[in-house]
Amino acid sequence: MISSEDITRPLYGMLFAFAGDENMAACWGSATSGVAPVEGPLRTATKCRGDGSVMRVPSCCEAMQRSGGRLLEERPMRVALAGLCCHHPIVMQIEVKGDQAGDDQLTREEQQFWLGLLILESAASSIGRGAMTLDTQDRPLFNMEEVSTSGRYSSSRATVTLSSSTGPSMDWPEFHNGVAFGLAVRPPRGRRPDREWFIRNMRWKRTSDDSCFRRAGLLMGLGLHGYMTPDVFRPDDWLVEIGMGNCASICAVLLGVGASNIGSRDLKACRLCYLHTPALAGQVDQSTGSSTQTLVQCCGVVALGLLHYKSAHVTLATTLLKNLRDLGSITGGSDECGVGLRPAYGVSLGVAFALAYADKPLPRNLEDEIMACTKDIDSSVPAYVALGLLYYGKADSRVLEVLQLPRTRHQLCRRRPNCWFAVAVAHTMVQGEVPDLPSFVGGCREKYRATAGESSPFVEAEAALYMEAGCMLGLALSNMGTDDLGVRDRILAALERMLRVESWQEGMPSVTSFGAITSHPPDDCGPDSKTLLTCRLSVLLSAATVMAGSGCPRVSAFIDRVRQKVFESTHTPAAEFEFVYGIHQALHLATGLLHLGWGRCKLKNNALGRAAVLLALWPGYRHDVSDMKYHVQVFRHLYCLAVEKRARP
Repeated sequence: MISSEDITRPLYGMLFAFAGDENMAACWGSATSGVAPVEGPLRTATKCRGDGSVMRVPSCCEAMQRSGGRLLEERPMRVALAGLCCHHPIVMQIEVKGDQAGDDQLTREEQQFWLGLLILESAASSIGRGAMTLDTQDRPLFNMEEVSTSGRYSSSRATVTLSSSTGPSMDWPEFHNGVAFGLAVRPPRGRRPDREWFIRNMRWKRTSDDSCFRRAGLLMGLGLHGYMTPDVFRPDDWLVEIGMGNCASICAVLLGVGASNIGSRDLKACRLCYLHTPALAGQVDQSTGSSTQTLVQCCGVVALGLLHYKSAHVTLATTLLKNLRDLGSITGGSDECGVGLRPAYGVSLGVAFALAYADKPLPRNLEDEIMACTKDIDSSVPAYVALGLLYYGKADSRVLEVLQLPRTRHQLCRRRPNCWFAVAVAHTMVQGEVPDLPSFVGGCREKYRATAGESSPFVEAEAALYMEAGCMLGLALSNMGTDDLGVRDRILAALERMLRVESWQEGMPSVTSFGAITSHPPDDCGPDSKTLLTCRLSVLLSAATVMAGSGCPRVSAFIDRVRQKVFESTHTPAAEFEFVYGIHQALHLATGLLHLGWGRCKLKNNALGRAAVLLALWPGYRHDVSDMKYHVQVFRHLYCLAVEKRARP
């Protein structure tokens, strides 16, 4: 709650969205009191309305935190969901200084810019709403609303609509909005899902609704629930949805059918996946293909892994390994944060291979082949992912030798810093405990300068962050859904250290030119700001994974702290506008996992659950709202495959 002292002074950066009732406001950003982040006539300020109470979003329930994390069953659903309803106009409380102060004094460019930031932040809430309201609605989805692209000033009551020509595309936010509604729905009590119930939900359509992405999201949400079995969603229906020619619909059908038929090896479903994954047959060179094609093939590969779960299918495993060895020639694209075209398809191959041989002994020839893949720069990350999932908790000495963290600076430089993230995740999962980080990372700089030439302080700082974040994610996957307070405290301690770390851009003098900031970092510098943000979000999601469904107030407090850090760096005129959506999507996902199914659900720790959560949390949070080359656009919802009901006391 906001104190009376905070109300009397401006709180810069707070943005409000009303959920149908103006007596209650939901805050879409963390407050940063003091000096406004930008100079000039435009300043954002807030004040409490109605009874003076403000509910924070996405931590979503101040009342939940006051009750020690326990859900208040008597709290009306519409009140608890207020901050996560993204279809209501966003109310902007703007304070304009000057002789003729008023909302109408803002230029159109200023209005569109600030409204665009708000829209991206609120549109990302769908992924958190899907986790929070999982399996809670018994009635048909006749009220599925679209993502709001308008804002309203509280003083002048003027309404501003985001321009379709200059504003971001709302296709993928609409997709996630549809998934959230699909995850919330369930059949009426005492009734099994049948074709009539499924079709009634899928045929919902408003007169003015032309969003095929929202329909595709709804389809995928129902599929992740397991409602797309052959007797409910027939193969003829697959072809009808895929025939729409929309990439989101194809991805929804592939993942939905795979998630609803796990381990069935259904022949028609397998053919459907192979048809949309020509790279497995060597029929296409994706280096000249589109990002949409790669996204569809990522979904096809993961769906094949789900269909062949625990099957030990040698032919599929051999085909996946062949693609893994030839990964450098099959795909291409950016490797930023490990989620460009090549890494996205590679991680999908690694997870699919691990699903096929989950809880099964891996033949020695396949084991040798996948270990050989760790020596290749392109296929090493998916190979590490597969080894970590396959040998979870076995402490195999041969595998641990392959997953060894760097012992010297020379070994450190042989891999990209983000590659050590995958090594740390796999090593922690196999060993069952967090390994010791290399002693030379963060060591004495004076002694190091005399033997320079192998690495640099910048590389060491980047690698140290990725390794620690990877260890925390591996620890979380080993303890997800356990509510282990010791593991939680260890992860939050790592996050606390990362929050105190300063990037080399932040350490530069304020008068430094833009060219100097974007150039190579200076000596004795910290990590890059992109790396620091990626690792902070990864560790935060790790903590939420361990405490999933518990509503832990301490983790909620850290979510607010990280959001404040993000707010300070994104809500400025010089913000990297294209990365706001993905960052807030990660924050909302952490909140959704923390309050999974309104506290009635948790994450189960089995082979399928670990693989699904690993895909859902894999780093790649700095992406654009319309970016299709990042597999995280559709894989973020796969945590549903690891959900189970909590036992009632």
